[in-house]
Amino acid sequence: MSRRPSVAPEPAPRLVCNATTSDLPAGCNLGLLARIELLVLFCSAILALLVFLGSSRRRSSSATVRLVVWGAFTVSYPVAAYTIGLMQSSPFHHELFVVWSCFFLFVLASSDSITAYTLADIKSPATVLLNRGLQVIYVSVLLHYYSSVLSPKLKIYLFIVWLVSLGKIALSALGYRLALRSDRLEADNKLVADYMTYEHDLSRQQGGSDEDPVTMEGYKYVVRGEETDVMEPTAPDYVKKIKVDGTRALVTVESVWRCKGRLLMGSSVADASAAARRDLCLSFALFKLLRRRCSNYPLAESGQPKTRDFVLKGLLGQGKDDDDDDGGDRRSRRDGRAFRVIEVELGFLYDLFYTRYPFICHAAVSTAPHLAMCALVMTIGVLTLSSHSLRHYHPTHHRSIEVNGVNLDVALTMFIIALVIVLEAYQFVAVLFSDWQKVKMLCRYVLRPSWQGNPFFEAVLRVLCYCGSGVYWKKTMSQYSIVRHASPGHAVKDWLSRATRRWLDRLMFNGGKTRSVKVSAAVESALASALRDRDDDDGVLGGGGRAAPALRQHGLDWAWGGATWRTCAHAILIWHIATCLCDMQMQAAITHKKTRPRARKAAGGGDGDGDRAVATSLSRYCAYLVSSAPELLPEHQYTTRTIAEAVLLELRGCLRGCASDKEVLDRLKAVAESTATASSPESGIHVHGARLWTQLMVIPDQDMTWKLLARVWAELMLFVTPADNATAHVQHLTMGGELITHLWALLTHAGIVDRPNSPSPHPHPAP
Repeated sequence: MSRRPSVAPEPAPRLVCNATTSDLPAGCNLGLLARIELLVLFCSAILALLVFLGSSRRRSSSATVRLVVWGAFTVSYPVAAYTIGLMQSSPFHHELFVVWSCFFLFVLASSDSITAYTLADIKSPATVLLNRGLQVIYVSVLLHYYSSVLSPKLKIYLFIVWLVSLGKIALSALGYRLALRSDRLEADNKLVADYMTYEHDLSRQQGGSDEDPVTMEGYKYVVRGEETDVMEPTAPDYVKKIKVDGTRALVTVESVWRCKGRLLMGSSVADASAAARRDLCLSFALFKLLRRRCSNYPLAESGQPKTRDFVLKGLLGQGKDDDDDDGGDRRSRRDGRAFRVIEVELGFLYDLFYTRYPFICHAAVSTAPHLAMCALVMTIGVLTLSSHSLRHYHPTHHRSIEVNGVNLDVALTMFIIALVIVLEAYQFVAVLFSDWQKVKMLCRYVLRPSWQGNPFFEAVLRVLCYCGSGVYWKKTMSQYSIVRHASPGHAVKDWLSRATRRWLDRLMFNGGKTRSVKVSAAVESALASALRDRDDDDGVLGGGGRAAPALRQHGLDWAWGGATWRTCAHAILIWHIATCLCDMQMQAAITHKKTRPRARKAAGGGDGDGDRAVATSLSRYCAYLVSSAPELLPEHQYTTRTIAEAVLLELRGCLRGCASDKEVLDRLKAVAESTATASSPESGIHVHGARLWTQLMVIPDQDMTWKLLARVWAELMLFVTPADNATAHVQHLTMGGELITHLWALLTHAGIVDRPNSPSPHPHPAP
């Protein structure tokens, strides 16, 4: 019987291989090539993430965004070095390696829109620059190695890209030296700090009129040009003074408001755009004043009456029109404007520490070279993409990878070049329309009368200032309720040991954290109104403001200051517990339909802008600061955190066995009524909070209760804000920003940089 001839099995589909010049097995070469291509693709992706997501940290508190940016920032250089090293040590020749490495190096040099992830990275710029320098050397070796096999045109393109990458790295090195951190920043801050010691005397010396915080007469806060004409220090103070008279480079807030050009001359009512442009320059001037706190320089102007008037009568605008029918709307617009000025100012502060814009738009550096390099590389990228040698590329004596007839080597090359073009275009636009560039050009407009009235220059500046204004922070308040954290829903922790519960609370203290809420116009107005009251209290915090009479009337002055307020955490948690209980009782009454229509209205009515919404949102935000961001409060963060953890344990023990909000309310009401020494300073914080709640509920008008609580919380926010913790505020700018940081900056410009040891509802006792 004849046997059937054996049929060889069909070979499995495989990648197309061209002739090889290596003695290694084909699979080894193709595997190494595939690994290099994947690494190039991966590293290009993370560098693109750095460019596109780097600035999103200021607008988001998402842990995912921070993790992605941190990961990309951390691994970008190691992966880049490893990838280029693989290209150099490859056992086979691949002409496109040098194309990938040159454009890849340019992406690496261009992805510095984020120059530091944390403040610690700022202290070691040499590491970043050394990494970039090594990449330049690696790529130059590849260029030399493959120079004999590249076409003349492609060789010229790649050499130009390599030179531009080298130029960008050199500019980055200059940027660290010129505009960022260390000695230069300290020198700039010292110059401004010295200037502010005699700024208030300049108007009198020049025969000017009294200061006007509305027209900015007498406010010679420096916007730009302070470093161009500095006199040598002389006795007796030996400070470097800025030459103000006859200078052609110094721009101040006063000179911006005096400018007769149409771009800046319009009033805030007739020309909102002109007002916005003036406010942009004002924000930059305030940023220069605020950054002194990062260097611990004294604020010489804090004791001047004009400093307090600048905020209370200028930014917040006290005036007779507040009593008109539309006075509330006008106040709301002014309050919004004040917070917007601070937002932009903190945007400059963020850029100073975490981006490259301060260097690119530095007074001593022209923006033209950077923009020219961007335009040059984009042009070369387009020419390379459209070149015949790339579009019809055929490997000669090396391997390539093809899938379904598509050469992946060429596809990857075109992707990298296209990515370079997109990133450069994005960063070109970002720099051109950045706030730093806008201020730079507006200051030139002020200094050059020939630009004022020139249709061309004014049209260009209008477009420049119109585009690019973005969101500077998340504009939300995180919310935390310590009562909810200790209430039913966390009963599983009762089965754990005390040590385990304490560890879990430290690890996940936000067990009571709810969604974040938007910083509404009502919240801004409440805070602004509380700050305006400081004009009546001579700028002293802790007097209770407009809430003080109601506190005395209803016998609540024991809960405001004195021995009850041992720390800021005591003050916040006492009023927070009381506010939470008021809110729980109101919600329970609404749920069971046992409330009056007036109480329903006080509950918020769904508009979210009522006194109840203001009080509860500020209360939960302050509790969040105590539990999750204690470094932003005046006392040591571990002191604050220890108090919060202890109060949580007290509440959890007090509420053990409670299964509903009603039982929680009944239990704490019983605690308040049964504790005879509830008002003693020795009582627990939860006891003080429960007793305060029972007294608040005695007030017959619930609308008045919530109005009182809204005013109390606005005053409390102002009281706990002043502190010498600039580093903590700067660090939180990368996490979406915080409302308390905006208040901290606003109070700084009002000259309020510290607070009394203990507030009192009787700031002006009768003689």
